[in-house]
Order: sequence, then structure tokens, then C-alpha cells
Amino acid sequence: MPVFKSFSASIVVDGKPLDEYNIETSNRDDGVTIVACWIPSEAGKNYQVHWSDTRLKHAIDGQVYVDGHFCGGRVLQRKDKFARKKGLRDSPTSVKLFQFSPLSMTENDEASMIEMPHTIGQIELHIQYWHVSRSGKTKLPSARPLPVQQIFSEKAKKGIDHQTSFSETVYDTRPKHTRIGKPIGECFLQFHFRYRPLGTSTLKIMTIAFVLIVPCPDILRAHGIAPKAANQSSRLGKRPRSPSHVEDVKPQIPDIIEVSDDDNPQREMERLQGRVDELRAKKSSVRDRKKIKHEPDGPHIKMESSSSGPVTIDLT
Repeated sequence: MPVFKSFSASIVVDGKPLDEYNIETSNRDDGVTIVACWIPSEAGKNYQVHWSDTRLKHAIDGQVYVDGHFCGGRVLQRKDKFARKKGLRDSPTSVKLFQFSPLSMTENDEASMIEMPHTIGQIELHIQYWHVSRSGKTKLPSARPLPVQQIFSEKAKKGIDHQTSFSETVYDTRPKHTRIGKPIGECFLQFHFRYRPLGTSTLKIMTIAFVLIVPCPDILRAHGIAPKAANQSSRLGKRPRSPSHVEDVKPQIPDIIEVSDDDNPQREMERLQGRVDELRAKKSSVRDRKKIKHEPDGPHIKMESSSSGPVTIDLT
């Protein structure tokens, strides 16, 4: 999990934080600390952004940016809790969930002139301190317009295969109110999660006429960011040699019966019947040889010689 001092953040799918790879911390000239890492994305999966502060000297405001679009924030006021952001609020009572999706591509030459922003395929969490008003006044959460999903050319995708879509909507039974407050200072910490497909998988795209299976390329493993799977590494290794005690067995070539283009069907049938009889005789001969059993040994013959008399044969 990316951590800086008492602050931590993660991307959660199906209730579990995703694995993070190559976690790096850097400082910008303006004093902002950036903690960046890579995470595996799977098309069709919803995700949430979680963050916490174990000390919490002040309330903190976490602002979430997805693919360069600001998707709102959440104020954390308790150190034993975590804040989460699961989507973009498009109305006071509904939220569009974050979901990993394939990048929208086209072969249009005009689209190839559009440069892909470096923020595509990246989730950012900006942290700053927040002052909560003591008046206790609240307001309904503000709605934000959905970002327009851009379409890029295959030439401009730069190894990025996933983006975030907002297809699924959940509704609040009771509108949630937020406390009125204001920021303290500027953003001082950012978490950057760069998401890419982890391994080879498939995605089913349902259409009216058919189901299209789209392969998802192996990005993180192919570039050495994530470790290779155990079964994959064994396949990539050298082919195991056969044990020395195992002899190579040459395949037996079966007898071939050729059917000629004879004009006389009767003659052809007689020729084939003769060949079948020959094969049956060969099979019967082999079966008879296998049935032969060795007779038990006869009486043991013991011969003794004597210098004083004839040779005595003992049949006991």
C-alpha cells in the first residue's frame, strides 16, 4: 500500500485492495510530495478510492481525479476511519460508479492527430488539510457533469489499453449532507495510481447479434512491472528434456489399403477381400503365439559318476 508518513491510499476492487507495483516517492519543486505506483486493471470491474490518516491532526480533504477529470472529494474527520470515493455524483441522490473499461479506439486518420493526455489510465488522489465549520451547517453534495469519453487512434494510445467509464448508477435512499468548511493551505500530497492490464485475459462484449471476445494484452507483466505468473514462467522456460532411460519409440505406420479406380467392381471387391483375409490371418497368427504357454520343467536329472562303477542317474 502506498504510504507517506501517516497517510495511505489504495484502489479497492471487490472489497480488496489491488496489488501495487514499483512504488516511488518524489518531491516537486512546489513542495508537493508524489507517491506513484502501478496497479492491475481488469475491464468491467468497478473500483473505489480509499484513503486514511492514522494521526489526523486536522481533517483532510481528498480530491479524486480520474483520467484527468475532477470527480469530487470527501473530507475525513476521524483517524480510526477511512474515506472512500466510489464514483462521480451526477445528482444529489445518484452516483455513477468508477469502472475499468477498454480504451475507445478508432481507425479514423483525423483521430490520430489528437494527442493522448498523459493522465489517461491514471487515478490521482490530492490531499490537503480542511477546516470544518463549527456552525454545524450542512449542504447537499454538489453534482458534476459526466466527462465525455474520448476516442483515440491506435497510433496514439502509447501502450494504454484501459480507461475509466461511468456506466453503472447507484441511488441514495436519503440524500447525504456535507459539512460546510474551507481548505487550509494548498495540496501537499498526491497519490498516483497508473492502471494497466496485468495478464492475458478476455473480455466479453455483448452486442445484439453476437458476443465478441476481445483479448486484453499483458502490459504490466510484459514490461517487467509485475512478476510473471508461475505457470507462465514455466511455459517461457526451456522445454524439459526426456529422461535418459526413456527410449524413443518410432511410430508404427499402419498398413494402407489402396482403392484403385478399376472399372470392374467385382474384381476390386475380390482384391479387397483377399487383403482383408490376409490381415485376419496375420492377426490370428500373432494371437496364437501369445497363447503359447511354457510347460513346467520336467524331473530334475542328477548325474553322478563313480570311479568304481557305472554312471548312476537319479530321477528323484
